[in-house]
Amino acid sequence: WEACGGFGFGFGHGSVEGVWETPDLFRLPVEGSDESRWVLFVGVNRGAPAGDSGQQYFVGHFNGETFTSENPKPVALWADYGADSYAAQSWSDVADGRRLAIAWMNNWGYAKQIPTGVWRGAMTLPRQLSLAATAEGIRLRQAVVDTSPLSAGQPFRVGSVTIPAGGVYTPEAESGSLWKIQAEMVGQGDGDGCGLRLRWTDGSTVTVTWRRGALLVDRRLSGVVDFNPDFAALHSGPVSPADGRLSLQLFVDTSSLEILAQGGLLSMTEQLFPSAGGTVQVTFFAGDGPVTLADLSIQRLVPARFA
Repeated sequence: WEACGGFGFGFGHGSVEGVWETPDLFRLPVEGSDESRWVLFVGVNRGAPAGDSGQQYFVGHFNGETFTSENPKPVALWADYGADSYAAQSWSDVADGRRLAIAWMNNWGYAKQIPTGVWRGAMTLPRQLSLAATAEGIRLRQAVVDTSPLSAGQPFRVGSVTIPAGGVYTPEAESGSLWKIQAEMVGQGDGDGCGLRLRWTDGSTVTVTWRRGALLVDRRLSGVVDFNPDFAALHSGPVSPADGRLSLQLFVDTSSLEILAQGGLLSMTEQLFPSAGGTVQVTFFAGDGPVTLADLSIQRLVPARFA
């Protein structure tokens, strides 16, 4: 064979702190236009935003021989800002033309130490991928595939509720441990410290906070965290919602939390190991100013079963 082009680790593109592996190259349309771009996924085993391994991507052009990024070399784009999304791979030739992908829900920093018995990590929920034109450039958008077959009963819904500064709101949803939670948060300033808290029966807690252009996920009190010094951490992803409105979609599972924010422009995936599990209660809170929850929906889910 003959080399016909070069791109990547040895050429100074994106994050080069760790080894590159598990590449995936595919073409996606740009929403609202007749344009398209090529997307290159690369797993990076060190140097990701949440520490150690993560999922990097590039947007650009491919002529059949050489891929060219349309962003400057130092720009690093991340498909996920949580700690546990790596080695994403997509399906080819999906019947309806969608580009679907799934990632390994784990991190090489502690993958061999997680406190589980007969398994080591899991896979993320499958995501549909698209490209959106933003003020920063063309960026990846993700949407979890339809989970309605896993729905149990009717969702708890609230059209609008305003939480005063420093206050909390606990929805009167039925008890459960698997949830799909959707809401739009309308805050003052840039989020102003509002968010939500997930609390398990055993007292394990995860807090998601919107503050100063970032979405913060705190899993330091999420249960069993002492198996690796890097696991108990606060992770941050960038958000810049329009008009002070931030959309949130959360999938709460027995040992994981998957978050899509700002219409899927931000993804954060985290493993969790509550000490004794149990049901989960969600509480929304306001920071220094009031926050309004719009179109809140909490849907209980049932475990997926495979024949």
